[in-house]
Amino acid sequence: IVRGNQVVRGQISGFDPDGAKAQVAKRIEKHMSYQLLEEMPEWEEGMDKLLIALPIVGCMFKKSYFSKYDGRNCSELIWPKDLVMNYKAKSMLPVPRITHLIPMYPQEIIERQMQGVYLNVDLGFGEDKTTEELQDMFEQHCLVDMDEDGYKEPYIVTVHKTSQKIVRIVANYDKDTIFVKAGDTIVALAEIEGAYKAEHGADLPASEYESFKLAKLEPVRYFTKFPFIPAPDGGIYDIGFGWLLYHIIETINTTINQIIDAGSLANLQGGFKSKSLITDKKGEKTWKRGELKDVDNL
Repeated sequence: IVRGNQVVRGQISGFDPDGAKAQVAKRIEKHMSYQLLEEMPEWEEGMDKLLIALPIVGCMFKKSYFSKYDGRNCSELIWPKDLVMNYKAKSMLPVPRITHLIPMYPQEIIERQMQGVYLNVDLGFGEDKTTEELQDMFEQHCLVDMDEDGYKEPYIVTVHKTSQKIVRIVANYDKDTIFVKAGDTIVALAEIEGAYKAEHGADLPASEYESFKLAKLEPVRYFTKFPFIPAPDGGIYDIGFGWLLYHIIETINTTINQIIDAGSLANLQGGFKSKSLITDKKGEKTWKRGELKDVDNL
């Protein structure tokens, strides 16, 4: 997958007679490959784990985002048990709520509170205030009607599981995902601003925004799904060889256990005893394995 230091490959669409698009693509390839291999040390290790686990579990996820906490782009590997969504969803695009379970040490939570990323609320961390046990944080990418206008907007809400307190609420949309209706056309707000600036050399006047009507808000997509074999029931979580071989493996395990149990019983030697056995030696007797002792009969 990774050939040398080239991870990203650009694809050119449309005509490129002078090769300008190809040059831009090469610069993007070089820059993004550098980001993945040098600025994001967790990317390569996470991809290795993903490729090994994917055929077994059938479905893995990656979360790509800019971390204010680390000051760089991040690529986080997520196991399917830690990403919860409606199982009957056909794809991740229309799902109204995706919950990411994030285990954090108390020190990490406190540092985020000190930096202003999380609200400075008392989470308790249990009875022991000095505990270093991992705390479960629920990061929900959901739709919430904050302004109570009847339309739900995309937000990211982070909740501490034990105390059930909210530590962070942030809008999950930007100008690229705000779509407005300009005449009979639905277009992203960023595209309108870019076209105006390219034509007039200045930012779009504030008065122009009043002529636009909000068409929809799309959430920023953080999660990428890596599927293996589509689920037969059409669920969002795909299957792997672990699911296909489950019943066969269970049968093999049961058969091996029965063979071992039968061998263990066969190794427990039994024998005959005489009712007329006479001995004046009372108490417990010990035998070595396979040892026979002489007895006196009446």
